[in-house]
Amino acid sequence: MKRLLTAVLLILLSIPAYGIELSDPDPEDTRRITAIIQYTSEFRFGDNLKKGDEVVYEVNDETQSEEYADHTLRVIDRNNNTTTVLELFEGNELFVEFFNKTKEVVRIWGKDIVGGDHELTLLSQQEVEEVVGKTNIDKNPMKELCKWKVTTPRENYSVKDKQIQCKLIELDIDETLPSKVQDGLRENSSEISVLMSNDVPKMLPLVPVAVACTGKKEFLMDNAGFVRNNNLRLKSYRKGD
Repeated sequence: MKRLLTAVLLILLSIPAYGIELSDPDPEDTRRITAIIQYTSEFRFGDNLKKGDEVVYEVNDETQSEEYADHTLRVIDRNNNTTTVLELFEGNELFVEFFNKTKEVVRIWGKDIVGGDHELTLLSQQEVEEVVGKTNIDKNPMKELCKWKVTTPRENYSVKDKQIQCKLIELDIDETLPSKVQDGLRENSSEISVLMSNDVPKMLPLVPVAVACTGKKEFLMDNAGFVRNNNLRLKSYRKGD
C-alpha cells in the first residue's frame, strides 16, 4: 500500500520520528500497520462524535518544517451502529470505520498521494495482540518507570480566540527512584506530556499521537480530545450537527 501505509510503519520502527519518505511496504509491514490501527482504536475515538466533527492540527513552532502540513481528522459518517473517520495527512487519505459502542474497527481503506485506492484486510484479536507484541510500542525500556498523572488545576488553551479548558497528562515521578533517574525523567517530561480537552472532538491523530501515547492509554479512555503534544498542536476544530 504505497505511501499511505509506510507513513505509519516508520513511526512503529523509529518512534518518535515523523519525517516520512514513502515506498511500497511488504505484506508483513501491512499486517503490522493494520494491527496498530485496530489496537489504538479503543482509545483513539470518542463516544460522542457526530457527523461533521473536525479537528485540524499543525506542527509546533519549535519543530516547524516545510515537510509538515495540516493534519486533519473528520467524521464523514455516523449511524446507529458505526462511525467513519477520515484522516488527511501529507497528501494521504485514511478511512477507519468502527463500532460506536466498542470502537472495534470494521473497515480500513484509503487513497495514497498518487491516487491509488487500497483496502486492508482486518486481523483477528489474537493476531493483533501477537503483532503488537513485536513492535516498538510494546518494548519501551522506560515503560516501568513512566507512571502518569492528570494535573490540576486545569490549563487554558487559546484556539482562534476561543479559550478551552484542558487537562495535562504528564509524568508522575517516583521520588524513591535514584536522583539521576528522576532528573532524567524531569528533563524529558515536557517532551512526552499531552494536553487534552473535553471541548474538542476526540479523534487522536494515528501516527504522531495515538501510537506514541499507548503507554498513557488508561488516561485517554474518556471523551477528551487531543490539543497538544511536543509535535502537534490544535489549529482549529468544529462540531457537527
